[in-house]
Amino acid sequence: MRKMLILPTVFLVCLVVLVASSANAQTPSSFTLTNNGWTYGESNLSGFRIQREPGLTTFGPTGSASQIFQNWFWYRSLGDMREFALSNLTSSSSTGENQTTLNFLEPINNGATQNAIAFQVNYTLTGTSSTQANVVVNWSATNKTGSTIPLDVFSYTNPNLGNPGFVEEQNGTLQNFSSTQGQELFTNQTAKSSMTLTAGSSNLSAWQMSDYNTLRNQLIDNNVQNLTDMQSPLDPVDAAGGFQWTYAALAPNQTVSGSLTKAISLTTIPPPAVPDANTLLLSIPGVVSLLLIRRRRK
Repeated sequence: MRKMLILPTVFLVCLVVLVASSANAQTPSSFTLTNNGWTYGESNLSGFRIQREPGLTTFGPTGSASQIFQNWFWYRSLGDMREFALSNLTSSSSTGENQTTLNFLEPINNGATQNAIAFQVNYTLTGTSSTQANVVVNWSATNKTGSTIPLDVFSYTNPNLGNPGFVEEQNGTLQNFSSTQGQELFTNQTAKSSMTLTAGSSNLSAWQMSDYNTLRNQLIDNNVQNLTDMQSPLDPVDAAGGFQWTYAALAPNQTVSGSLTKAISLTTIPPPAVPDANTLLLSIPGVVSLLLIRRRRK
């Protein structure tokens, strides 16, 4: 009787794992960088053109809770009636364990003009100590059409300083802003940790610090939106920061570029990361096997 009960249970568990594995096989691509005891990774790199989930991020001491929840880039160009996330990933390459490059080929004119702008995004992780690290993101955009087009590029970063799920509120302060450099500082007073966002290159046109939902909704709604040069200082809130680069006339084959540096400083190492649902599912067969072995030994 016990054997008859065990077999359906094992079958059900295997079916759940098989379904989870099939779902994982279709999950958009991701990458993970490591350096000097730190880990940086992003998932949902492709296929999230108008959704809210691109660039889900892991950044922290290896094995510890992430200090950033989401980081990504949006753009707007000729004929676009809203902003769009980079989503058409065409290739990627890695240089060592701490650097990767993503290549995108995006449409304009609300999707009607395909293969219009080639974006390249390069990430480099540097762990400077057990409590400090930075990721430098250098991006470039090339006009692949035969006409001059406008281009706006937007960055979005949602820090998750402290103990995720328990202490997520950050203060925000604009440190400086000009057409060539902008810097936003986010701090969690409870966890005594901070993140500095530094945007570089030329043609910076705007910045914004607000609760994450307000800023992200501006990028994913169905309207043309520019960043608002507000709010600093920002009271404790589940915060996000962004920058905007504006190019009024990008000639055919012309390339423009910018950078975004995310620097984390911690007072103490955060607690271990909580396993996600997929990890827990994948661990079920091992647990079941141990139970069956134990039953047989009895």
